[in-house]
Amino acid sequence: TYEGLPVANGGDAQLAYFNMLSGKLTKAEMDQTAKDLKVYCGQDTLAMVKILEHLSGIV
Repeated sequence: TYEGLPVANGGDAQLAYFNMLSGKLTKAEMDQTAKDLKVYCGQDTLAMVKILEHLSGIV
């Protein structure tokens, strides 16, 4: 689940990445944003794996 994550959906991820590219974040903010994106992307990838596993069982 994405509940409670700082980056909780694709829109949040796009904005976080844009903010990283903007050059306006401090090093600490860049580091935290990178960590937040990695957590979100990990959850997103796990969801895709679960979908693939389910679909593979149907076919």
